[in-house]
Amino acid sequence: MQMERPEPRAEAHEMAVPWGAPSTPKAQSDTTTRISQDIMEEDKLITILRDEQHLSWSEIAVRLNNHRSIINSPESFTGASVYSRYILNTPVVPPVPKSAARPRSTLLGSLKPVPKRPRVQLKADPNVRRHLEGGETADLQSAERTEMLIRAVNTVKEQFWTHVADEMERIGTKMYKAEDLEKRFHEVEREEGAEEEEEEE
Repeated sequence: MQMERPEPRAEAHEMAVPWGAPSTPKAQSDTTTRISQDIMEEDKLITILRDEQHLSWSEIAVRLNNHRSIINSPESFTGASVYSRYILNTPVVPPVPKSAARPRSTLLGSLKPVPKRPRVQLKADPNVRRHLEGGETADLQSAERTEMLIRAVNTVKEQFWTHVADEMERIGTKMYKAEDLEKRFHEVEREEGAEEEEEEE
């Protein structure tokens, strides 16, 4: 006599699905798409707040947590996590591959070092950039070159504090406005001038 195998219960599949999880692949993909869109929006917001509004990492974290509280998401941003997200979304320039111009230096058995300079010294190329010397600078006296010089000086003056702000960010990792740096620098100059006058008296 052959035993009948019991039919699998219909609710077995339902029991395998965790509580609160979407039960169909379509629902899962919709949830994944929504989450990835939220992440992309946050990444864009981080970039705008940092690059255009020059906010600090902690200020950006506060704004993002406020935004998350509105949409009932966990307020988990810190200054460090915002910085990490910013760095991860900054495009990376790939390194330049090493040139294989001298493959002999890598072959087994080749013990001869690769020369650093060519054996035959080539004549200097006249098209290579170099500073003008002596009589070559006589055209600076012309009206056209004088006008160019004045224009170049004015351009550098206008962009000077922007360059200072870039350098401050590079060495201090904080973005200051050019106007604030200029104001503080002149304050320091005035303070030092006052001290020198007191010493002279």
